[in-house]
Amino acid sequence: MKIIAGQLKGRTLYHFDHSFIQPTKNFVKEALFNIIQNHQQKNTAKKYFLDLFSGTGSIGFEAFSRGFKHVTCIEKNMKACHLIERNKKKLRLSSFDQIFDYQTVDATNLYFSAHQYDYIFMDPPYGKGLAEKVLFQLIEKNWLKKDSLIIVEENLSWKDAIISEKLILLEKRVYGKTALYLLEKREETIPFV
Repeated sequence: MKIIAGQLKGRTLYHFDHSFIQPTKNFVKEALFNIIQNHQQKNTAKKYFLDLFSGTGSIGFEAFSRGFKHVTCIEKNMKACHLIERNKKKLRLSSFDQIFDYQTVDATNLYFSAHQYDYIFMDPPYGKGLAEKVLFQLIEKNWLKKDSLIIVEENLSWKDAIISEKLILLEKRVYGKTALYLLEKREETIPFV
């Protein structure tokens, strides 16, 4: 598993040999960052990136490599968090704690956040209803900015969570058996009195 672009391009990451964590495939990862790059053309400042269900941390490391101002990875599996720490050391990022951090937290039970993120990527186990729970947490616990872009990697039939008073589905992009769902927070309307 390699970092595709940026200052760490070509560097390899430790990964699991068994399949209890399925990392995002490289072509989907490249598509994800192309989407973000196109979205950033509206505002070119490098931003805050949140990687939920991080697994090996490969998406977070990719975001760091591409120059994001701050990257946070959230993963509840302790073995995966140890692997993220090993990758952080391998990439010599141990002194970058203020820019790249990871937390052993259950993404379906987030705490109230002091930071708001511009880009949120989540790759939960497909078809288990976890994305829906996390979307609710992101909204209710202050993780989103007014113009945050949320990207959910899920199966092709995932759509129930998209119907929400607080989120808008911008687009669904299909990559084989995987889809990336692009969501934004709805503008809050003030009732006319």
